[in-house]
Amino acid sequence: MFLFKKKKKLKASAFPELPKIPRESGLPEFPSYKVSAEKPEIPPLPPFKRNLEIPKRELATVNIPSRVAAPLRKEITPLTKQISQEKPLYIQMEEYSKILKTLELIKSKINNAESTLLNLERFKEKEDIELGRWKEEVNKIKENLILVEKSLSSSQR
Repeated sequence: MFLFKKKKKLKASAFPELPKIPRESGLPEFPSYKVSAEKPEIPPLPPFKRNLEIPKRELATVNIPSRVAAPLRKEITPLTKQISQEKPLYIQMEEYSKILKTLELIKSKINNAESTLLNLERFKEKEDIELGRWKEEVNKIKENLILVEKSLSSSQR
């Protein structure tokens, strides 16, 4: 840390004394002001009134002179080009092959959707059969419980 040198402490006696300026040199004296210990009296602020109502605005009316007529619109008739069935339709081979590939892709996706639906229907049928078996088992257990309850209640009498 050789970059920072220790600062030397200077004594007050190391500074030379300032020369004294005589008062009669023609310099003006600073004005003196009276400072009072009392605070001046400030009038209180008026109470704050909140105006929460939103002022209503009236709609401005625009007077259009009657001599200015609106321009008349002409009805636009769409230009339709009739395609006759007699003329052959020409498509580039690249576009045609893209269309065929897209159709094949759509067919395969439809086949996948149909097979998924068939699998879901089979699964639902199996689930319904299993739920029916569970209902039968619960009903058998209920009947057996009722029989046990009746036999216990008749033996206690």
